[in-house]
Amino acid sequence: MLREGQQKRWIEAGPIGDELDILAINGKREIVCVELKHKSNSDLYYGPFQAAVYRDAFVAAASSIAADMERLARQKMALGLLPAAAAPLLAIARPIAVRAMLIVVGQPSKEVMRRLEQSLDSCTGVECLILPDGDTR
Repeated sequence: MLREGQQKRWIEAGPIGDELDILAINGKREIVCVELKHKSNSDLYYGPFQAAVYRDAFVAAASSIAADMERLARQKMALGLLPAAAAPLLAIARPIAVRAMLIVVGQPSKEVMRRLEQSLDSCTGVECLILPDGDTR
């Protein structure tokens, strides 16, 4: 409970995550680091920072990651797990671009949304997508 004159504080920040939620290739054949949060997550507004940290880590290793992803796709095609027609869709664009994205499931409260917007303003190049609960896009 807040005493008179006290302001709401942000949750204390801990370590900025220890694993990426989703690694994807977008329609532009760029690597996308996705941090996934539910609206009820108490540290949701730290999501942009997590996505930016993962993006920066993947930028440093992008060439080897792209080569490994392409090698994995070729193996899957050789085993018949992916159709050969998928090959052009899986090639990573050159020069390699790595994007950061935060996906929030459910509409956060106004206060959390305000803090999330502040965090997004501080994290250059982090995209944010808010999906309604139950959306299966």
